[in-house]
Amino acid sequence: MNSITAFAPAPPEVTGALLRQTTGRFATGITVITVPTADGTHHGMTANGFVSVSLEPPLVLVSLGNHTRTKGLVAEGSRLGISVLAEHQKDVALHFSGKPQPAEPALVEVDGVAAVDSAIARMNCTVIQQHVAGDHTLVVARVDSASYSAGDPLVFNQGRMIALGQGVAA
Repeated sequence: MNSITAFAPAPPEVTGALLRQTTGRFATGITVITVPTADGTHHGMTANGFVSVSLEPPLVLVSLGNHTRTKGLVAEGSRLGISVLAEHQKDVALHFSGKPQPAEPALVEVDGVAAVDSAIARMNCTVIQQHVAGDHTLVVARVDSASYSAGDPLVFNQGRMIALGQGVAA
């Protein structure tokens, strides 16, 4: 008896635009990553590439574009802050993504690391590993301190910043 094996056609090339549209269907929280600078100020950037990696030891990962100023300021052993934004902090996310807003976002400093005031979660971290992955670097950091408060997060989905309950039309 002969068997015939059917193969699916080869998938189309996965372009950056296709990948962005596809992964954009996965809703993520919005964070601001802050890094102390040599002149004593703090530099921040908006990022949605953030994930908890391990509870023991407490580790998180942020994905930083290789071309960003933040990536240039991060080295193994350096400190960074991670602030999870609340649903009312879209202006903060826009500011730290390079779109200046009328009011400068309020930052608070804890143990030498800045965090966004009124964020619903904040972590101070120490960078322990970096892994180049294409046009980004995956930064693994140990969480040295963490705090949180009540509130709903600001969410990134399909290219838009939205409140968690707002939803996105199909």
